[in-house]
Amino acid sequence: KIAGLFVAGIALALIIELINSKLQSKKNADEMHQKGKCNTVLEFLGMLYICASIIYPFTVYKAFTFDFVENTVYTIGKPVSRSFVYMTYNAVIQFVQESDDFEKCSLSQDGIVASREGNAPADIVVVIGESHSKYHSSLYGYPLPTNPLLEQTDGLFIFDDVISSVNATSLSFRNFMSLSSLDQDRGWYEAPLFPAVFKKAGFCVNFYSNQFVYDPAMDTYDASCGFFNHPAMQDKLFNHKNTVKYQYDGELIDAYASVRDKIEKDSNLVIFNLSGQHVQASERYPSNWNRFNESDYAQRLDLTSEQKSYVAHYDNATLYNDYVISRIISLYADRDAVIIYFPDHGDEVHDFRNHIGRSHDYE
Repeated sequence: KIAGLFVAGIALALIIELINSKLQSKKNADEMHQKGKCNTVLEFLGMLYICASIIYPFTVYKAFTFDFVENTVYTIGKPVSRSFVYMTYNAVIQFVQESDDFEKCSLSQDGIVASREGNAPADIVVVIGESHSKYHSSLYGYPLPTNPLLEQTDGLFIFDDVISSVNATSLSFRNFMSLSSLDQDRGWYEAPLFPAVFKKAGFCVNFYSNQFVYDPAMDTYDASCGFFNHPAMQDKLFNHKNTVKYQYDGELIDAYASVRDKIEKDSNLVIFNLSGQHVQASERYPSNWNRFNESDYAQRLDLTSEQKSYVAHYDNATLYNDYVISRIISLYADRDAVIIYFPDHGDEVHDFRNHIGRSHDYE
């Protein structure tokens, strides 16, 4: 973890030396005097930059820890790993590694042999939510009616023993799309992805995402997570994809419904990727779905007014998500279809501590 700071130190030294060499080419004494001043200032700023990159994360981490003093031993390495210098260094290393993984994953989609039994039309619809916590779902006992439509849906099977493989969208996508199991000694990229298998078996595979949309002008690798947008891979996975994102998930479903008759075949695998309840939750639903407010959490004496407001936004987003899923179900009401919904991961919403979102190193 010190490597990042070491590299940054070398980089700063080289920059200072480059400026010095430029200034030394000038013969004027006044300019040389200015060089000395510039050198001192740059050295000071360089040291200040490195110190700040180390010290600042201490304050960030302290704010999100129950007892900073008690956890000193555990957190001794955290400030460095949270520093801008280290994160930049680590991002470069990760990019190189993931570029190689994406290439391997593309090759793993070649040579797939798959077939289906029977020829009866069938649809499989996979709906991937975003940041959906079951602790805010009335289907799982949450006291507020956040799933009124799904609660009235016949034939609904509620899973009660499922967890996400990881609380990060990118890694979660790789794990559930890959046919490689986490208990196997091989990487996610070394196995076929399930959309590619269905496509080889003769299904029409359509992917509509409100998060990751392919742009022909994009770089070869989409660092935001869209490994399935890799130019060498997407044609192996999908028949049709959307080209624009929408403000709300309902608009995404409406867009698909408008072209559905043109792109679907007798048997289809349709994958919807929603924006769900992703932070900021207040931006995930139209204003006419603003049903819950601070007064609904009067019994939560542990929350401030601002925190109650955020919980209300999250629950409103969950209520809207209930409508979106019900809308998808209605599209296939007259078809022989199986519809599966799960989120990439959940979120904390001031449930047991002063925290929203996810924490990757909380134990």
